[in-house]
Amino acid sequence: MSEGSKEYFTKVTLSKTQISKLSVESRALIALSSYALNEVNVFLRMYQMSIHQETGQEPIDELINIQTNVILRNWSAKMFEFSKALRENSSKGRVFKETAIKDIVSEALMKFDGLSNKAGVDLVEQLRNRATHHYDFFDTKGLVSDDAEMSIFLHEMSGNCVYPYGESVFFYSRLRREGEKIKEENAASKLIESWMKWNIATTKWLSETHSLFLERLVFDKLPHLKSDESRVYLDPQLVAFMDQPRLPVISRRRPQ
Repeated sequence: MSEGSKEYFTKVTLSKTQISKLSVESRALIALSSYALNEVNVFLRMYQMSIHQETGQEPIDELINIQTNVILRNWSAKMFEFSKALRENSSKGRVFKETAIKDIVSEALMKFDGLSNKAGVDLVEQLRNRATHHYDFFDTKGLVSDDAEMSIFLHEMSGNCVYPYGESVFFYSRLRREGEKIKEENAASKLIESWMKWNIATTKWLSETHSLFLERLVFDKLPHLKSDESRVYLDPQLVAFMDQPRLPVISRRRPQ
């Protein structure tokens, strides 16, 4: 096999006995950050492997834009959910019992709040509440206008059909509405730029936060953990170079 088909991993394994030495709150925090980072990394890979260059062909360009927007919305929503999950709420009994956990979470959130730009955060929260994890019919009524066109692209395979009107009303109308609040030229474009900057910055923050949690709560507590390097061989279909996007927008059946 060629060198390009190999990947190397370092595996660190904690036995049941070792895990039992960690507090419940420590294990819960590691589980939470592991879960969040796994999900965010999936959306990051999907975004990196997507084609963003338009073709000049309307249905294909709509598919490209919608697929990109869906990935971005879910990616940013995961970041918002993780930061929200770390915040204490004493009125709901959501408080950390361990001082060490409280301190490390406070340290992480201080860094998060320091990098967040208001426009990006507000947009992420709006999209999460109204256009990603939740749909709101009555909110949608307020976004409908008479000057929007409706195009419907049908295909013999239902998964290839595309309905741009939904994206226009749910997403772009909301962008324009949020843009009006900041009263700047090209406000919608600036909001999208803020959104992307927020995604990139908070993803880096999540990765660093997870490493911090592991270092303080696992590796410092259990300094003699063993690690093994493993080499895996990949089928070419399982790997792609970042400058060669491979996430398709059209599905096909093989000819019979």
